[in-house]
Amino acid sequence: MKLHWGNALFLFFVGYIGLLGFTLYQSTQVNHSLVSQDYYAQDLAYQEQYDKVVNYKSQKDRVTFNYNKDTRELILSGNQIAQHAKGQLTCYHPVSAVEDVKFDFDLKSSELIPLSLEHLPRGRWVVQIDYAQGEESYYHEEEIFIQ
Repeated sequence: MKLHWGNALFLFFVGYIGLLGFTLYQSTQVNHSLVSQDYYAQDLAYQEQYDKVVNYKSQKDRVTFNYNKDTRELILSGNQIAQHAKGQLTCYHPVSAVEDVKFDFDLKSSELIPLSLEHLPRGRWVVQIDYAQGEESYYHEEEIFIQ
């Protein structure tokens, strides 16, 4: 059986339109929403955030956190000089804003605060700590992988 050029052209266009239709269908199945609802306000406040990061890096005695993979626990700790630090620790999930978790804390000197992350889904998380101690504000973030 011989394929005429008219039939080949018709089959090509049918295949092309089918591929475009499939691509359009697949694009409607993806959630394209922004992860952060207030991204514009965050962008405007970038200089303030940058100053907090510089303050955190320049401070020797600061509030830190360590992630224990075995127990899926985040341990928030402060040094002797890091007294009365009040702030918020956010577990930010880049995939979905619905899964973000926030913990408020008031840390006394040399205190350890364990935070269980058992209920969080596996994957990449960004742990953000934003706190104030006296007149100064500090910010630090780190990636963790929950397995």
